[in-house]
Amino acid sequence: MEFIEENGPFLSYADKFYQCEKAAGAWSWNLRVTHYNPQKPKQLQLLSGNMSGSISIDDSAWVRVNLDVRNNNQWKENAFIFDFKDKACSMISSHIPGFYHVVFDKDGKAPKSPCIIPAGVYVVNQEPIDWTFPNFPVLPYGHYQFKIRIGYLSSESNIPDVAMRSRNMTVEDARSCISSCQHQEPFFDQCTSPSTSSWDGIFEASDLLRDNTTVSKRPTIVKRALFCNQEKGDNSGMLFASSSANTSLETLLRFFYPSHLKVLQAKVALNSGKYHLSSRGKERLARHIRQPCHASCKRCEKPKLTDDERRSIFNKFWSLNGHEQQWKFISDSVMLSLPKRKSASIGAKGAKTNTRSYYFNTSSKPKRLYKTMFKNTLCICDSWIDNALSHFSNGTHIPDMRGKAYKKIKIKEEQS
Repeated sequence: MEFIEENGPFLSYADKFYQCEKAAGAWSWNLRVTHYNPQKPKQLQLLSGNMSGSISIDDSAWVRVNLDVRNNNQWKENAFIFDFKDKACSMISSHIPGFYHVVFDKDGKAPKSPCIIPAGVYVVNQEPIDWTFPNFPVLPYGHYQFKIRIGYLSSESNIPDVAMRSRNMTVEDARSCISSCQHQEPFFDQCTSPSTSSWDGIFEASDLLRDNTTVSKRPTIVKRALFCNQEKGDNSGMLFASSSANTSLETLLRFFYPSHLKVLQAKVALNSGKYHLSSRGKERLARHIRQPCHASCKRCEKPKLTDDERRSIFNKFWSLNGHEQQWKFISDSVMLSLPKRKSASIGAKGAKTNTRSYYFNTSSKPKRLYKTMFKNTLCICDSWIDNALSHFSNGTHIPDMRGKAYKKIKIKEEQS
């Protein structure tokens, strides 16, 4: 995209609109815009189609805006998030005035106080529309998905019975936390791009603030994570952790946005060893106890584990629902000792450094068994044991940092 002026003003334009959810919602639309002409950047696009809704939108509703940015031939979801706790109608009219006046207020007679968008059918036919967002902060130039979700606070939670734990919470704690919070149930859920959830619009070039004037109310930029406060114990609603907040992540429950629920459900089911479909729709079979060792096996301590004992150990292991807890379980069941024989010289490459002995704590005492029996009882492979011992060994604990990468602060070395 080319611009006449190097320093702006930058223009935004819409690409396409579509229904993002298969299930019918309270609002739906069928809209199209004419193609953007880069040779005539100031020529307005023409909007045609209709919108219909069965629920009115007023200032008691909330609005949530998500911006996804296009990078490396894929969408980077939730690059920016803006949250408005109320005043949905006023926020639409003030932040997207071009769309509001063309679709909802053609004659300019819509009441400003109280602001309300009545339920009904709204038709537009070749109406010029100005995609100007006067109160939005300046954003880097790029290709964006602009999502808006609108809804009312609901006292009854219908959040799926799946939750992602923080580092010191169990799944049961997470579920009880979610059930004690209010759920913000959206009724307006539309899309205009190949991404997930919400009312979307694709926009190019987003220096959306054309002048340097100060506005009285700016959208609040918040982090990606949606938090639920477990310590309060009241129905105070879901809390957004702002970028400047000092809230401890250890006391908060991280909850994914609805667009990520499939990934979240797959993760919880995978850690629980249950049958599920992956986020890409692939079938993943449930974990099951494998065959025990042969009756004539001499490497397992006698009397051998019974089927009931193996079943109890299997259920206990997969009920932990987390990699670190499961690694701790494995490391506590493996005893390391110096090898009695060394086939290679000391310090040689590939020299054996320790011998592993495998035990299960039964009701009476720890019972030793050989490696195959150990793995078949838990339905795991060698990599599980290697990872467990690499994270828990010699009384040290190395946390699992997958998905928790932090930006490293580089310190310049002083030149002598």
